[in-house]
Amino acid sequence: MTTSYMQETLTQDTDAFEKILGEMETYYIETVKEESVTSLPRYISAYLVEYEGLQEKPSDFEQQLKKETGEKLNSWQTSREASLTKITKDILENRISDQEWDSKLKVMQKDDIEYATQIIEAAYAKIRERGNAHPEERSALIKIAKSVSEETKKIVDTMVNFISDLAKKIYKLEQKTTYENISDIFILLKNGIETYFF
Repeated sequence: MTTSYMQETLTQDTDAFEKILGEMETYYIETVKEESVTSLPRYISAYLVEYEGLQEKPSDFEQQLKKETGEKLNSWQTSREASLTKITKDILENRISDQEWDSKLKVMQKDDIEYATQIIEAAYAKIRERGNAHPEERSALIKIAKSVSEETKKIVDTMVNFISDLAKKIYKLEQKTTYENISDIFILLKNGIETYFF
């Protein structure tokens, strides 16, 4: 198999591989947390656009990593749907105050961001371990890291934004419509998770 300069660099230089992964992990965690971020360092793009045919691909690693990440996201979204439906019912039936409602939503958003951070960190730990055991796969692993990070971020962004929108709309909506909105968003999340991760 023909190799490119970028692939050879990553195969031979563990520090370069670790540096790229470290910068990517930091970038995606900061974007999930909505902290002030710049774009990924420009040099990393050279590793992300490299022709696919030039690199060794991890046999079943990518599918296993996606499956594990997807299972974590599915578990999270199922739990979140139940808790969000419960507090929505509580506010609509006047069992909690507006302040309690707002406080619970903020805690959920914070928890979702922290959970996404943990998922990304776990994925990068597995990618590092794989790259150190199989240096010839590092170029492909960089792309897998980007893909898993972006898909995880999309799912979490959808949830966090939905919680914000629901908080703004709750007093204007009929109860039935509110519950339909919750159900609809979680169907969308589940479909997104199933499409990419499984």
